[in-house]
Amino acid sequence: MRRPGRLTPGAGDCHAAMQSHRLFLSDSFRESWSAIIRPWLLDVGSVAWRNALPTVVLTPTRGHAKALRHLWMQAVDANPRGRDSAVGLLGVRFWTPSDARAFLSQRFAQKQLPATRENMHLLLSAAAGEQMRRRTAENPDARPGSLLSVATDSSVLARALDDLGAAGWSWQDQGPEWTRPLLAIYAEQLELCGLTSLQLHDRLLFDAALAHARRVGPSIGPVLIHGFGAEYWPRYQTLRSVAVASTSTILVLPYPSHYAEEAAQTWISTWETWLNVEREFIEAEADAPSEGSAGNAGSSDGRTAFQRDLHAIHDAVELHSGGTPSQAPAPVASESVRFLLSKGVAEEARAAAMQAIQWLEAGTGEGAAGGGQSAGMLRIGIVVPGLGAMAREISALLSAWQVPHFDSIGHHTPGLFSSSAWEAWLDLQLRPCRRTLLRFLRVWKGTEDLAVAGPSGGETTVGALSLGMIEDVISGALAELFIDDILLIREALKSSARPRDAAVGKLLDRIALLPEAGGFDDFLSTLEAALPLLGWQAELDVIRRQAAFLRGRMSLKLHRQIFLNWLGEVTQGVGRTRDDLGRHFYARVHLVTYEEAAGQPWTHLILTSLADGVWPAPPEESAFLSDEDIRELNKRLRNWNLASLRSTSVGTGEYVPTLGRAWCLSPDERRQLAEARLLHLVTAATHGLALSTRLGDETEPARELNAGAFFTRIYGAARGQWLDEAAAHRLEVATRELLDQAPSTLEAPARRASDPSTAPAAARLPQAGQTRVARLARLKDTEGLAAPRFSEYEFALPHRPARPISLPCREWELALKAPAMVWMKRLLGVGPDRAEDDDITSRSTGQWVHQWLARAPIAAGRAARSGGAGRGLGGPRLHPMPGVDEWRATIRQCANMSLRSVAMIAARHGRALPPLWVPVWNRAAWLAVTLSEIVADSGYPELVSEISLTPPGAGRGGFVSVPTSSGIELLLEGRMDVLLHKPFADAELPKASVEPGPWDEPSPLPSAPSVPAAEPWSDEESPFLSEAAEAHSSQAQEVTEPDAVTEGSPAEASGVEAEDEEDDLFTRATVRAHSREPDGLDYGDGRWLILDYKTGRSTRNLTMASLAKGTGLQVALYALALRQLGAPQVDFAYAYPSSTLGEAAPPPLSVRDLAEIGPLLDSLARMQNSGVFGWHGQLRTEFGPRLPYPLATLPVPEDLLEERWLASHPALAGALA
Repeated sequence: MRRPGRLTPGAGDCHAAMQSHRLFLSDSFRESWSAIIRPWLLDVGSVAWRNALPTVVLTPTRGHAKALRHLWMQAVDANPRGRDSAVGLLGVRFWTPSDARAFLSQRFAQKQLPATRENMHLLLSAAAGEQMRRRTAENPDARPGSLLSVATDSSVLARALDDLGAAGWSWQDQGPEWTRPLLAIYAEQLELCGLTSLQLHDRLLFDAALAHARRVGPSIGPVLIHGFGAEYWPRYQTLRSVAVASTSTILVLPYPSHYAEEAAQTWISTWETWLNVEREFIEAEADAPSEGSAGNAGSSDGRTAFQRDLHAIHDAVELHSGGTPSQAPAPVASESVRFLLSKGVAEEARAAAMQAIQWLEAGTGEGAAGGGQSAGMLRIGIVVPGLGAMAREISALLSAWQVPHFDSIGHHTPGLFSSSAWEAWLDLQLRPCRRTLLRFLRVWKGTEDLAVAGPSGGETTVGALSLGMIEDVISGALAELFIDDILLIREALKSSARPRDAAVGKLLDRIALLPEAGGFDDFLSTLEAALPLLGWQAELDVIRRQAAFLRGRMSLKLHRQIFLNWLGEVTQGVGRTRDDLGRHFYARVHLVTYEEAAGQPWTHLILTSLADGVWPAPPEESAFLSDEDIRELNKRLRNWNLASLRSTSVGTGEYVPTLGRAWCLSPDERRQLAEARLLHLVTAATHGLALSTRLGDETEPARELNAGAFFTRIYGAARGQWLDEAAAHRLEVATRELLDQAPSTLEAPARRASDPSTAPAAARLPQAGQTRVARLARLKDTEGLAAPRFSEYEFALPHRPARPISLPCREWELALKAPAMVWMKRLLGVGPDRAEDDDITSRSTGQWVHQWLARAPIAAGRAARSGGAGRGLGGPRLHPMPGVDEWRATIRQCANMSLRSVAMIAARHGRALPPLWVPVWNRAAWLAVTLSEIVADSGYPELVSEISLTPPGAGRGGFVSVPTSSGIELLLEGRMDVLLHKPFADAELPKASVEPGPWDEPSPLPSAPSVPAAEPWSDEESPFLSEAAEAHSSQAQEVTEPDAVTEGSPAEASGVEAEDEEDDLFTRATVRAHSREPDGLDYGDGRWLILDYKTGRSTRNLTMASLAKGTGLQVALYALALRQLGAPQVDFAYAYPSSTLGEAAPPPLSVRDLAEIGPLLDSLARMQNSGVFGWHGQLRTEFGPRLPYPLATLPVPEDLLEERWLASHPALAGALA
């Protein structure tokens, strides 16, 4: 060996502080164990327990440390009377780099502690926000650019800083120019908080350890460092600190490969120079073949035929880059390596577990000649990329099959913050709106048993209100405000005179919102006030501990999103656990990652997830530190180290980083080193090797994957041919045959029952298997007979319900268009997600129009009663028909009250009306006036608004029974928008007593007046523009208290009472006006006209043809109910702004016309009594609106559904049109 040449600056530091040190290069773990590790443990193990300084074995992961202990125990068991059994490991500590850093940090305490990942991200984002503010102050027209991306997510910049810091560089050495002011702010904040970067902290620990070793002496006893290759360049400072603090160091490094060769060679030469030693090579010893492996004859170098095959494959892949038939040597025995090709994650996991079980059953290795070793020496490794579905599935299968194993990965367990309520609260704080509020209320348990004082002094218990009612109140308040702001919704509800609204408003008081911006202490103080109100004191204590280093020190102003990002990271921690059968470290099957598998002894290995883009993972180039930047840094490092060119044991001219620098790994080099580790695993197994890949993606099941390049190259080297489509098909068939084989040792009934895939069909029915049964029942064809009716798997009850299913008239109309939706809502209690209803404009418009139209007849009725008029017996009264001018004046007053109330609530919280608010409000006023003209010109002298269908004396919640031609009574309930009345004297019809029953021929009625086409008022034409402008401008002035007219919510300001029930299945919480019991109306006198207000743009006239399709059925059922209540003549129509100018509207339909739809009513009555609804139409249409199904529903061919709909409901064929 050549002697070391001239050392570079900094070389020999370790030599000055230590007594002895050696550097070894090893090609295999077996050689390292027999030549270095075991003799070293024998030497130090006898005296380690007596040493004051710790004796340390430093390995990359805990799995490596446990493997060494395992080998030591095997050596003791193999030779109970040997030296191994006499020497224990008492006093020998097995460390990972994090353990070493913790020891050094305690031994050499630093003034500045390393910043956690979460705090680092927070300070970087805050610094980016501060830099944006400074740039805007200097130039108001400046754009934030990339600063905004850093403020939103600083993790990418943080990783770039880590890479530079680990190599000993600063951002001033490399990086975009625009980031340097940002990082100056970041460094300033780190210092204020008493923190530093982890990489700088490691360098400070090294300096302290070196100074202590020179001045006082070592802090650590003998150290053995094993398993660290060039991929551990980022851990260089920690490893160097351990070495300089020890009395002696034995460093065992792997041989460098041609993958990332420059980084690997520099890694070895750096240690060689810094330790001032020459590298030593471990000579392979010729071991005798193991007992029981006669058929697997060994060679002179101690390798079996199987190992020679693996080394031949290794050489073919490394030297020929794929081992194609023209390049690779002759293929080895076909059974040396097994290849598994599966369709998806579940199948690949099952194949890997079955392969491990086959090797366990055999109890021997499967080399080229079929020999093996004793079952007690088996050590099977199933290697996965990391935590994920593959690892969890394999561990679950092994546990289900009662196979003891060691799961070094584990799976997540819920932590303190692993709750849907916490996630919903974070989302609510980030986007405070009705949608996120409703989602939070659904998962938060604070709505249970909560009593708050009502405005009258009593108590209203929110817990007594259902969640749906609370959602109705909030959605109604939003529709009234037309501003999706939680603060304004809460203010409107708290100021309401209705106890239910006020109670919900008090409930929302407990849900505090974080400020839009502020200091870190401001956000933390808000949390300290808000979380206890939600019952989250334990969560608050954890957050306080995480914020200890920032509180009172951080001076930057934060945006709410930045604080929430930090809060989400510090509360993201979850625990890990293993199944009971996965805790056996000394088991023969181990589930490990690729990082843990490298450098451990294995008899068999199963390398999984070798699909393209899965493993090795594709390189991720940083937006702040590209490959070109890293190469430039490393080039500058070589230029600085020209003086370090020297003669070494392997040649002349190696570069060695100096002056505290290290090699900076690029993403491409990281990938190459991962491939080198993967290739090394090919030769690590001594008796069996299997490689598996899959064609399906774990995250995107619909995306197809290809076999990875590594899998393909190994296959080419082992088989001597490319992995073409035919070869892939053969592998897939062989894999399915493996899955079909039942392991003979796992045939115990208890073990079979624990596997869901092998359990009896009856036992699986309550689980996922029931889905298949339901789908087969839906698709089952009849044996040439009539089309089958809907079954229990198609939104139908198998037996007649105990009570008929009564529905509001509106839902009966929906039952023809979307029967499945109505069935799920009424029988299962599930409906569309109200939080997903984004059509706030239509809801607000409809709610405003209905409220304003209801106010005019009430006012007219009060004036009439003061003069002795008004007819009724104690419930709602028939009010005189207001004139057009009176309608217009009342609507104007109500609309302006709504505007002023909303504007005042918004001004109290510093909000302005959104730009869309006044135009939508203006259109609603135009619609209300237009509809009022239709009502005023109808020729009916009396009307009543918002009248419920309830028989006299039934009270709230009653229904009207309407007999059908089949004798079945149809139960109806609901509420009409407006009911117009004309006495017989005015109608010039004879008054007669009409018995409910078959309908007579319709009598002619005057046509309803048509309304000329009109568009919403423009700003110049709007009669309410002056009030809108006044309210809009008043927000900039000082807010004064409202007068008596505008006090309370907008609903109370207009003198109307909100509705308690929902009006629409899809449009929830539509607030209606003036709901009373109809006990006082005498329906037996005169003619009645039901008008249903329509504010949409696509409304059409009612016809009998449309009724057959279900359109307008709601109003028709209203008419039937009034006829049943004694009304002799009932007409019904839609009231909507006409779309044609001067065209006369058709006459309204009469209740007598409904004789034509008698079979339709019979079908509705049968649906009501049987609970058989069914469904029809497309489940999801490519174009047009999509029904928000609340439950997962599998599609069924449309023609099958149509046949069953006609078989179940022959009279409802029109619903299919």
